[in-house]
Order: sequence, then structure tokens, then C-alpha cells
Amino acid sequence: MKRGADWLAWSLQLIVGLAVGGFIGLRIITDNGRYSHAPCLWLENAHVPMFLCGAAMIGGGLASYFGDTLWIGQSYRVLPPDEPQNSPVSRALSVFIGLLGGGWILLAVYHQYAG
Repeated sequence: MKRGADWLAWSLQLIVGLAVGGFIGLRIITDNGRYSHAPCLWLENAHVPMFLCGAAMIGGGLASYFGDTLWIGQSYRVLPPDEPQNSPVSRALSVFIGLLGGGWILLAVYHQYAG
């Protein structure tokens, strides 16, 4: 019998994904991974928070959509990862969060080069 979404697991995956996505976004915009007073070469400081929020939201959307499969992968040793218990609402919310994060990244890059 298919149950609804496990909202606790979904929200925990979202939180971890937000942190990992923000960290990866910070690594992308910093100069070779070393943080300095000017965080990046290609993005102005005014657009960095929007870019980092977008990267965090993409990470959170991916993590909440795929669950443990994102972290463990398909190559498990002994026990397979549990499939995420998602409902259509939780899947749609994960996709929305990821797309919103992608939009924020595009908006930050647009503001960088358009204005």
C-alpha cells in the first residue's frame, strides 16, 4: 500500500541539501576554493547572496526529490537505500524549489551582465 509523503524525512533531506548546495555554490564562485575579500572573479559582491541562495535551493530540491539515493547512489554494498516516500505534492514542491533556485541563479547572472 502506497502511503503519503514522509514529511520529516523530506524536510531533513531538504535541510541537508540546502547546506550542501550552498557550499557547492560557494566553491563555484570563489577563486579556486579559497575565500578572499572579493569572493569571485566573475560575479560582483552584490549578486553573491542571490547566487548562493539559488545554489542552495537547487541542492535542497534535488536532495528532497531523490532522498538517500542522491547521497548513496545505486552502487550499494549490503542494504539498498530506501526509496523516498514522496507524494505528488512533495515531488512538485521539490521540483518547484529546484526551479526557483535555478531562476535565482539565472537572475543573479543576468543582473551581473545586463546592468
